[in-house]
Amino acid sequence: MKIERRKFLGLLSMSSLGLMVVPSRLQAIPAKRRSQAFTRTFLYGHQKSNLDFPDGYRPPFDWKVSMIDPRQSQFFSVRDELPKNKHHFLRFTVACELREEMKLAVSIPEKDIYLGVIDIRYSSIVSPHELKIDKKYTADINQYGLEIKLEADAPLLFFEHPVSGADLSSILPQIISSKRTKGTVDDFLEQFRSLGTLQGFGWREGCVLDGLLKLQEQFADSRARVMLQQHLDKFFDEDQNLVYETLRGQTVINEITTIEATLPFAILAKVDPHHPALQTAVDSWEQFTDKDGIITGGHSITAEGCYTVAYPLAAIGKVWQRPDLKQKAIEELKSRFLLVHEGSFHLRYNQGNRTFRNWARGVAWYLLGMIRTISEIREEADDEVIQAFRNGVDLAISMQRKDGLWSCFLERDVLPDTAGSSGIGAAIISGVQEGILPKSYSRYAGKCWDGLQDWLTPDGFLRGGAQGNRGGMELQEGSYRVISQFGMGMMAQLYAGLDAVKRSNP
Repeated sequence: MKIERRKFLGLLSMSSLGLMVVPSRLQAIPAKRRSQAFTRTFLYGHQKSNLDFPDGYRPPFDWKVSMIDPRQSQFFSVRDELPKNKHHFLRFTVACELREEMKLAVSIPEKDIYLGVIDIRYSSIVSPHELKIDKKYTADINQYGLEIKLEADAPLLFFEHPVSGADLSSILPQIISSKRTKGTVDDFLEQFRSLGTLQGFGWREGCVLDGLLKLQEQFADSRARVMLQQHLDKFFDEDQNLVYETLRGQTVINEITTIEATLPFAILAKVDPHHPALQTAVDSWEQFTDKDGIITGGHSITAEGCYTVAYPLAAIGKVWQRPDLKQKAIEELKSRFLLVHEGSFHLRYNQGNRTFRNWARGVAWYLLGMIRTISEIREEADDEVIQAFRNGVDLAISMQRKDGLWSCFLERDVLPDTAGSSGIGAAIISGVQEGILPKSYSRYAGKCWDGLQDWLTPDGFLRGGAQGNRGGMELQEGSYRVISQFGMGMMAQLYAGLDAVKRSNP
């Protein structure tokens, strides 16, 4: 089926992370894969879509995708029977950027049994969404399959069979079955070191790459090293050109469209210091510099710039031995000190207005970006920068929850954000590693690590992440939560940091 250009563009416009307390469940990365405590039963659609993308667009990574039309149903069968007496989780992974809300109504055909809705709001690509299904429906699903109706005004693209040359089993349409409702640390490590955590190029993928790099460095983990390279290879062609899909779904080559897209270059600089794409990042920062000399790419000074701009600036400056880039990284951090004001963090500052007060993920960008930058160029980081980081950590710790996590808005009685919590925890333990924070602060990071365990899926994904803020404050203030691979990237950074501190203090 061919998607009309206007229809496709409409989809993209609407739709388009004293005593040292070591966490009890921290453990070494297993040397080889362990037997899984869950099974994957793949779904196969009865209708096949042959999608022709308009010029300038392609499916993410050129992988196989299929589509459900608006207000239409598709029927799916299970190739292998679902196991009995286990918890079941129906999973679909989105293959397009969404700037709207969609629902997948799930039922059993011929039985008039309604199972529920997969609620998809403002999703990014390679984002799994799921629905828990009662085990009492196992036999009916095995016999009749599933009917899935899209309740939306635009089509939904999802990853489908077959995908050659890559193990993408975790992002295909499937039902996860397990005796457990939660996963383990081993499940997390298995899932994280896979292509199932691949994200769109930019800050999301940057968090994942950073986590893979930290696992490689801390554990000499060969699987993390191989997977880090496989992730990077998805964004560069054989001539080392940068090729990726923007947040609007358009394919671009050797182009950076936002400061949020430059985080991956920090990791690339460490893996391949002579890669030509690094110059592309440096050139883009010049274009994104405002009249006051701050790299913003717009009208607002943002917290994510600590992580997506200052950190890669420092990393490239270090490997290229460029004092100007290193000094610029410090200046970018200092330009963002104004985001901490009157005892609160803020995500954005624009002409005296500060917004997204104490938003967990904004706090993570601020603190994690600061400590990563300091770690890269410690000699250039003066007392002012180091003290600003310490003050920020103390402020965050003052609002840590009893379960070790941080609420989506730190001071409010709302659900936690596991992605933001992972980033804050990673920043704290990294501060201890660098000797900037007392060893006693490990207890706060360890408490966060323990709290995150309750949010793992049976196959190791991290639930409980606040959705991207393209849905605005209303979405953030509610109870909507998603599986978060970029959150897993920061969780892996936390894991590696805790192990490093543990080994230095046996």
